[in-house]
Amino acid sequence: MAVQKIMERYPPGAAIWLNGFGNHPPATLVGGESWGLLDNNPSPHIYRTTAAQTAVVISNGWWAEGGKVKFNARQLYRYLVCSVATKGQHNGGVAYTTGLYSNNQWETGVPQVAQAFGNLVRSNAKAIFNTRPSKAYVSGQAAAAKPAWGVAVDSRHRHIVYLHVLMPPRGQTLNIARPADGAVFASAKLLHGGPIALAKTASGYAITLPTGVRWSHLDTIIALKVKRMN
Repeated sequence: MAVQKIMERYPPGAAIWLNGFGNHPPATLVGGESWGLLDNNPSPHIYRTTAAQTAVVISNGWWAEGGKVKFNARQLYRYLVCSVATKGQHNGGVAYTTGLYSNNQWETGVPQVAQAFGNLVRSNAKAIFNTRPSKAYVSGQAAAAKPAWGVAVDSRHRHIVYLHVLMPPRGQTLNIARPADGAVFASAKLLHGGPIALAKTASGYAITLPTGVRWSHLDTIIALKVKRMN
């Protein structure tokens, strides 16, 4: 506790991150590093995640050693989305980790992938930042513990449920289960588009894209407006 008090003086209220899983004072965030948590070729494109803070090494190691970036921007994006949707997460996001040389040059491919990843996150920021793991469609840490179509997050005040459809259906209609929290939805719209059809079914809801609109191979984001919460 004495160490924690000293560390929090500069600056006050600082979050102290500790590399290691478990409860280790004086840390306020406990997590770990990973080389293999982000699978190269997950099948489907829904990743296993952790609720803890995680630093994922995206090249050969923490420091530059003549390697190259191991993942593409789409993989980094999908893993981030799956992480922020994970039940019980307290990680504040994912720390993607790599090193640079003494001349400020990066390993092969790192700047290009990082820039492309940033562009993807910015374009869908509304459904990523200031959200929390959804109580309507809960995502566990294992890939199999997440919905078959992807993951979901709730807006800050739970007025909107954002569906991240990472595994779209073959046709125009996505069928989703009843919300686990008993929420009732009033309408649906694409994050980058207009309203779409929402129909209540015996098992949940059917969401149908208009003719001519296709599912994204990366992430189709659907905003469900909550009419009532139980």
